[in-house]
Amino acid sequence: MFVNKITSEKQAGRETGGSIDLIWVNGENYFTLRQGGLLFGPWADQIPNSVLVNWSDPSFAYDMGYEVDFYESPWGTAQYQMIYDSAKHDESELPHSFAELMAWAQANPGRFTYAAPPAFMGTTMIKSALYELTGGYEQYADDDLTLEQFRTMSEPLYDYLSDLEPYLWNEGKTYPAEITELNRMFSDGEVDLTMTFSGAGISSDIQSGALPSTAKVYCMDTSIANTNYVAIPFNANAKAAAMVVANILLEPEQQAQHIALTGSGAGIDVNALDGWRADVINDVYDSLPAGTIVSREDAARTSAPDLGGNLVGYIETVWTERIGGA
Repeated sequence: MFVNKITSEKQAGRETGGSIDLIWVNGENYFTLRQGGLLFGPWADQIPNSVLVNWSDPSFAYDMGYEVDFYESPWGTAQYQMIYDSAKHDESELPHSFAELMAWAQANPGRFTYAAPPAFMGTTMIKSALYELTGGYEQYADDDLTLEQFRTMSEPLYDYLSDLEPYLWNEGKTYPAEITELNRMFSDGEVDLTMTFSGAGISSDIQSGALPSTAKVYCMDTSIANTNYVAIPFNANAKAAAMVVANILLEPEQQAQHIALTGSGAGIDVNALDGWRADVINDVYDSLPAGTIVSREDAARTSAPDLGGNLVGYIETVWTERIGGA
């Protein structure tokens, strides 16, 4: 909705006094706004707390494959993770790669499935598998990649998903429509694994009853990670005030509250902090129940960028052709 609002103001020639000052924006909307000249910037490197951001990390420097170029400022982070029931399984016996997942599913037929694209978690899982099974993510960073090129490049992925299908829950004849449905199946014991896209684990889902108290998380060897950003429209009425707010969002105290309340990961480099500024965030992480959050070392080791461009649409189109429509 806000993209349409800003676009309408641009078309109406409203170059100043815009109705929106600061927006929480996703990668696709960021690209649309940048392409249309609808964002103010660059500015994010000018706020004091920008020094707390690890801009050399691709997951901060790129938003779903698009260069941030300081037109956005980070707020939080999230990463694809698997969820299991520690009362039934030890993490060491569970798959940590998609090659291992195939073997595990064959040995445990009907105990795994995923949400059907375009459900976000299903597409994210498939994107993680795409990177692992086709030689890494770098080849998909090209915005000019065509659907036909993607079909050829991704053939090992869809061969894999097709081979996996007979071993899925209900033999892959149907798929959960959303992650909430998959979580219910997991909680009811119909499947052994579900998924999350979180930065600070699953403690809030356990507290709400969406997941059992014995649920724990781990990262696959290739785990999509991305960053949440805020941006300023080109015609914002209070650009300076918006920059002040963005700067406050990067304060360690605010980051700690964001982590505790939303389950987001830190939008700043905690390793760059010292003294109380580090403690205020580390205390939040340390307060989370063991196993409900992956270690920051594991998160960094397995992190893969959440590329955008046409990739999401291509993944969903070919999945429908090869799997969902079969």
